[in-house]
Amino acid sequence: LLLIATLVAAAFAARDSRWNSEVRHETLDKNNAFKPGFEYRFHLDSQVSNGLPIPGSQQSAMRTQSHVSLTFPNSETIAHLRIEKIRVASLHKEMEPKKIQPFELFEEILLNEEHTDLLRLPVRFRYESGIVSDIEFDRKDAEWSKNIKRTYLNMLQVNLEKKNAQESRLLSDSDKQNVYTAPETTLEGECEVTYTVVPESREESELRVTKSINFEKCSRRVGHRYNLRFGDKYETSEKKFDGEEREIESSTLFNYRILGTASRFLIKEVELRSVYSYTPLSKEDTLFTTFVSGNLRLVEITKEYNRISAPKSEKKETLLYSMEWEKNEE
Repeated sequence: LLLIATLVAAAFAARDSRWNSEVRHETLDKNNAFKPGFEYRFHLDSQVSNGLPIPGSQQSAMRTQSHVSLTFPNSETIAHLRIEKIRVASLHKEMEPKKIQPFELFEEILLNEEHTDLLRLPVRFRYESGIVSDIEFDRKDAEWSKNIKRTYLNMLQVNLEKKNAQESRLLSDSDKQNVYTAPETTLEGECEVTYTVVPESREESELRVTKSINFEKCSRRVGHRYNLRFGDKYETSEKKFDGEEREIESSTLFNYRILGTASRFLIKEVELRSVYSYTPLSKEDTLFTTFVSGNLRLVEITKEYNRISAPKSEKKETLLYSMEWEKNEE
């Protein structure tokens, strides 16, 4: 549900008349780790659809495409990210909600320059062992714009070094498939996350990583409906879906393609799949479902000729989705 508000907010950003939907071929050039002196350019396709999970039913959907630059100005642990281009479109008709549909099927939204300028403000963050922290947004940035940038950072977070891992084991059918759990601050809450890491090649230079969030083991949750539970800390980590919250069932899964090792790596591609099912009135009603799909892929690595300017910031924030924009809108 978080990305619904985020992508709707993006609809107020400006359309870039120079947008080019074509992206260059991957130019990895034996570069298998994020490091200073290079610019890493990503392309993101995302889609959020709402409707009944019934074949032939109408869906209300938002579609975005964007180009994003990532650099490491002086060290491998401090990164700058900037959205270079973004476009947004909507659709209201029958469609397959689980799969990202071609952008051309949607009606592009004409947007304004003021909000594009906000989206293009850079963000600085600590990126240590794949964990995102100490996020610094520009003082001019808006909450809805910050949340959009958090979605990109959330997809870049991958804990390969098993930081704070509570459980780790090798699967019985292979001594190379490793499964572990660890607490993690994500866009949706402070929750237990399960990783499955599988070497993809004989040289073991490429990894396939699956990451899933266990929403039944969260010390904190944030959601589109802020109340005493969503957006507040729990006293325990036991399952707490009472009253209204029992009406929502959430699942989020990430799939990564990664080059390198657990300590020094390069993300080639991330796929995101989230499903939120809820009944507006009772459990007996037909489930209303939101499908969120995202694909972030590395398309080019170049020498960093023009550095991304640092944000003018006075504070450090976390990956947790901010509810301030929704509160101010009410």
